Amino acid sequence: MTTLGTTRERPTHCKGGHEFTEMNTRIDRNADGSFRQLRCRACAAEAQRRAVERKRESGKWEDHLAARRERERAGRAESAKVHTRRKRDELAEQNRHDDQEALMAHARDHAHVAAGPFPIADPLVRVPAACRREHELTARTVHVTTRVVDGETVPGGVECIRCLREDCYRAHYRLSAAAPVPPEILDEGEFMRQPCGTGHVSRRAEPWPTGAGWWTRVEFASGWGFCDPDPTPELRAAREAARKAEQDEREAAETARIAAELDELELKDARARREQRAQDANAATAAIRAAIRAAMTAARGGVAV
Repeated sequence: MTTLGTTRERPTHCKGGHEFTEMNTRIDRNADGSFRQLRCRACAAEAQRRAVERKRESGKWEDHLAARRERERAGRAESAKVHTRRKRDELAEQNRHDDQEALMAHARDHAHVAAGPFPIADPLVRVPAACRREHELTARTVHVTTRVVDGETVPGGVECIRCLREDCYRAHYRLSAAAPVPPEILDEGEFMRQPCGTGHVSRRAEPWPTGAGWWTRVEFASGWGFCDPDPTPELRAAREAARKAEQDEREAAETARIAAELDELELKDARARREQRAQDANAATAAIRAAIRAAMTAARGGVAV
């Protein structure tokens, strides 16, 4: 037993008389991939051409093309306006930024000329405990820029090395700002300390000299500055224990001070109560004596005692 789909022979020509060749045939299939029918590309192109001619004869085609050209022309004009305005705003903003930078650089370079010796306060730079991305800032994880003022090298700005490595990694691999970076990029074990002088001897983990140098004018809120060794788990635990002991000592001193103040207040209160009781007793004695004197005066017929 056979079905119509399997017994029907495929035609060799379409209804328009075109032969079904490889270049002129499109095969339509069912959802399951089985053969459904053959379509002639020449007939389809002829039907499309007649449809376009009907549109052109009716005038709708020209109206459609004119409307599309008008929309495209208006869009290009608006894009040109927006682009021109954006470039003008960007150029103005860049000019303002350059002018501000020039003014600040001029003020920094000529401040000591206008106001005598350049005032150097210790410390000049205060490094926070963490950067804007919550990276801990220590002597090993920051780079401090320096400048020369009146022949003396002083610190300028501070840059987080972890943030710099993140930005460089994302820029190299063209990643977004929110894309994660490998952990080894942020491992401070791969970092090297900023040199305090010439050579690379001071780039190890040893603390720098505390006598003189621009690094002595940099204060780290994290407590791990250039004059301190690099933080290790043992050093962190020791510092935490010392900090906790100091805090306990301060709390004990505060508790003792509060207890002493309470004892003093209680002593003052006891003295005040004793004085008040003495005053009450004296007043009661005076009242009793006045009553006795009044009674004796009345007994004598009004003669005061």
